[in-house]
Amino acid sequence: MSSKLEQLKEKQLQLNNRIKLEENKLKAKDRKIETRKKILIGAMVLKKMENDDEYKDKVMQGLDKYLTVERDRKTFGL
Repeated sequence: MSSKLEQLKEKQLQLNNRIKLEENKLKAKDRKIETRKKILIGAMVLKKMENDDEYKDKVMQGLDKYLTVERDRKTFGL
């Protein structure tokens, strides 16, 4: 294999690694944003549940249908 071809392949490998690194950074940023949204929505729902029994009942009924993992169900006393 020629020296020039080896150099190009090495550059290609380096670029692929840099692309993967940048993709991972973007994915991590997106996950952080998604987690923040879930926290804020959850806080809003919990606050409304404290002040509105009818709303609380609807949310709990929804959770009862939605949650299937026993650990998650215990978290909400289901």
